[in-house]
Order: sequence, then C-alpha cells, then structure tokens
Amino acid sequence: MYNSASRVLKLFTLSKTNLNFPYFPIASHQAMGIFLATLKKHSKTFGSKRIKAYLCNGNNKNQMKHELHQSISQGDDRENAQENGRMEEITNLLYSSSRKNEEEHDAGSTYRGNLYSEQSLIESYAEAHKCWYSLDDIFNLGIPGPSGSENDTYVDKNGGIVYKTNNLIHTGSFYKLFRRLLIHNELFPQTSYQLIGFTGYKGRTIYPLLAQKYIENAIPATPKEIKKHMLSLGFEQIDDWTYQYKHLRLSDLKPKNVLKDEFGDFYIIDVEIQEKQ
Repeated sequence: MYNSASRVLKLFTLSKTNLNFPYFPIASHQAMGIFLATLKKHSKTFGSKRIKAYLCNGNNKNQMKHELHQSISQGDDRENAQENGRMEEITNLLYSSSRKNEEEHDAGSTYRGNLYSEQSLIESYAEAHKCWYSLDDIFNLGIPGPSGSENDTYVDKNGGIVYKTNNLIHTGSFYKLFRRLLIHNELFPQTSYQLIGFTGYKGRTIYPLLAQKYIENAIPATPKEIKKHMLSLGFEQIDDWTYQYKHLRLSDLKPKNVLKDEFGDFYIIDVEIQEKQ
C-alpha cells in the first residue's frame, strides 16, 4: 500500500505543466465499472487511521504549498492518479492558465482565475476530450434524487452510482470546487468524487458532472454520532455542524450529509471544506 502522507503532499503540489498520467475516458458502462471496482478494492483500507495519518502528516500548512509545482504521475501514486486524473488535470490547467495571466499582469501568486475564463478553457477541454454531455444525457442517467442548493442528483441504484451536477453556487469557481473535492477524496476516499465531464449550455453556463458511490442501506447519522465520529478523527468542534483541524475547516456536516450503514460505518458524502490562510 502506498504512503498516504506522500500522496497527500503531492496532491497539494500539482504540476504547473500538463499532467501526463492516464485518466478514465468515462463514456461507457465499462469505465464506470472500473471506477466502482476500484472503490471496492480499496474499501478495506479506508478508516480513521488513514484519515488521522492525513491530518497529522499531510496537512502541515508549511508543507502544503498553494503554488502547484510537482507532478503526481509516477510510482505508487499512479493508482490514485487514475481515480482522480481528469479532475486533477483540469485543476492543473486552470491554475497554469491563471499563473500565466498573473505573470503577464505582474500579479501575485494567489489563484485569480475568473469564472468566464474558466468556462472558456473547460468548454474547449470538453470538446477536445469528448466529455461534454447534453442535458438529455444527464436526465437519462438515473432517477432524480434529493437536491440541495449546490447539487442536483440522479441515482442509478442498479449501477451503484449517484451522479451530481454542481452549480458552483458555494465556490463560484471550477478551480475552487475541484480543489475542495480533491481534499474530500483524500480525507474520505470511500465517498470520493470522480469528474465524468461537463454539461449545461455552451457559451453560457457550464456544470461539472460528478459521480459518487451510492451507499446502500444507509440512514442519516445523528448529530451525536457525527460529533463522536469527527472527534475520533482528531477534529475540534467549532459549532453544531462545523469541525476544524489546524487550517482545514469542514462545515455543513449535518445528518443529511453523513450516512451510517447497517454495519455502523460512517460515510461523509458532502461537506464544505475551507483552507484557512
């Protein structure tokens, strides 16, 4: 098994150049089968020890640079790269585009991309990589499920997948959303997100299309259970639904976003993540 802390440190220092690892061309049921098989293969390795290793070893603010300068395509990280490849690749492209504009305008090192420029880059990417889906395609993915302020969901119980389209209302940026989801995938890989592609209205509004494992026979965890679980992972409770570890703050940890299965295992399916400066 690869070193978790090493994976995390490299995740937060993505290359400024195009990533060269393969990603899933998710356009077939076979590819989605590979995705689910990968989740099942690693399910025995998920748990509090892995999360604690991330928090203790991989979440040092001095180590986690905001400037992306290191590829994660080699060695033991290749398996993780295949799981998150498309999302990492686009995050990297967005950052590189932002840095190019900053250098031209003598700006600072903080990500300053705007949604208009992001959408233009993503629309070109989706066309080149054949990962644009019509709204009709989305409606045929599964039965409409519960929707919140940020996501519309489509549930395919037979395939074991929940598809989500995200309207960026909480982040206002593809880069910020994908960075948040990449952190989620490292903290909670049993409910990791995969970027399938994009949908919406070309030239106007674009939504990322995401896939997440469907948790069978699960019920919402109680506030007391959520608190006990998060404290066991080393987080400090800030308020009823917010927990923090060093500069990582997790919020919206309400029962609807934290599920418990028949074996008593917890699954955080949706959480707001902020990196405090």
